[in-house]
Amino acid sequence: MKICVIGTGFGGSPLLSEITNTSNQINIFDISKFQSKKNSNLPVIFPKVVNLNNENLIYHGLGGGSNLWHGVITNLDKSDKEKFKDLGINIDKIEKKYNERALNFLNIKYRFSNNKIFSFKNWFLKKIEKTNKFIVKKFFIQTFPKNTKTIIEKIKNKKNVKLFEECCVLNFIVNKNKKKITHLVYYDNVKKNKFLLKADLFILCAGAIETPRILLQTYKENKISKNPAVGVGLNDHYKAEISVTKYNKNIYSDNWIDKKLRSRIGFIPKNVNKGNFCLIMRPNINQDYILLRDKFNNLLAKKNIYSLFNFLRFITIKNLLFVLNKIFFNKKPIIGNIFEIWIDTKMSKKNKVYLNNKKDFMSRYIPVINFKLSKYEYDQITNCQNFLKKNFKILNHNKKLIKKTISSGAHFTNTCRIGSKISNSVVDKNLKCHNFNNLYLCDNSIINYIGNSNPTLTLINFSLRLADHIKKKYKKN
Repeated sequence: MKICVIGTGFGGSPLLSEITNTSNQINIFDISKFQSKKNSNLPVIFPKVVNLNNENLIYHGLGGGSNLWHGVITNLDKSDKEKFKDLGINIDKIEKKYNERALNFLNIKYRFSNNKIFSFKNWFLKKIEKTNKFIVKKFFIQTFPKNTKTIIEKIKNKKNVKLFEECCVLNFIVNKNKKKITHLVYYDNVKKNKFLLKADLFILCAGAIETPRILLQTYKENKISKNPAVGVGLNDHYKAEISVTKYNKNIYSDNWIDKKLRSRIGFIPKNVNKGNFCLIMRPNINQDYILLRDKFNNLLAKKNIYSLFNFLRFITIKNLLFVLNKIFFNKKPIIGNIFEIWIDTKMSKKNKVYLNNKKDFMSRYIPVINFKLSKYEYDQITNCQNFLKKNFKILNHNKKLIKKTISSGAHFTNTCRIGSKISNSVVDKNLKCHNFNNLYLCDNSIINYIGNSNPTLTLINFSLRLADHIKKKYKKN
């Protein structure tokens, strides 16, 4: 059987690591080599509507479609999991079966149940526990996050694997009578032309922006009725710095395990009626030191006279002391602590991905993103800040800081969500697309509720489960 996998992020790569061990022919599409440098770090502008209407735009998803992940691992909160029950999905059951494999996939050998890793005692933790308003949330932070490119490098030379790089999938060709996809249409940036590829099974893992874009273009090109849920209800978890203090330098909750891994404790409210936000602490590092470090890294990368001049003109006695302290004593200039809030967002039909009527040079309809925060999200920031004001009077609160620092978590979800009905969802509990009999989706777009933290571990669990489902269902083929 010929299987085609589109996308090599943290939905596609765990699945590929499993199904390439079968006798099936595996075709892999990975666009990352010809992503436009100009648009490689597209900002999510807050609080305005995001419009990615750019004729030169080449983007393989935003957040979930990337090959590099920034290393934060956490399970969904209890209140997050409740949102999945109506859809026939038992997240607890999936996590119980697949969490260990998912963590091993990320080269983490520790379990979340190991409380010794998260032991953290100081005045802040004791005081916040006394309020009886919050419960502890656990994170793993990888210093050197896993890049899924390393997985592709390991499997691309297998006899049953063919890797299509610098190729962008445009849409599928559909046999309307059988509700089956026969081919995909892709643009080859090297040959500067469009081509068809036939397969028996298609797995779309391109991210919460690109996946709905491909589906919407498929409906349009094949002149068939679109699924009303595709692209609608775009979700994300935003973050903001809500308080800074120059006192009690050691209250941030990073607990180093080894050079590659550390644990972090966050705090989520027991009462989530006003929003299931997460409060975390991190060290506030002197900005001059950060700027000097960045200029030095720029010098090492570019190695030209301008970068040398740009570095040397920033050198002062104070900055040199920062550098010497770091080199000889491994001490960063920590000047206090930052309190950061990660908020969950309510699903809104106004937040969505849709297609512009223009096509780019690849004949790809340009995706447009609408995303705007509501009063619900702002209230979480206010509630958390009021709590800190009441219980920690030494903290310095700055409203300007919030507006300056609020930004997207870059983990868009919910654009092709799981559900039992085609009227309100795109895939069933096994991640098969309602519209097509031989199409599965596996990226952040399937996750209907993101919560306040990174969905990476949840997605890897779904990916491993899908791999097992496919191997079992198509065993005879």
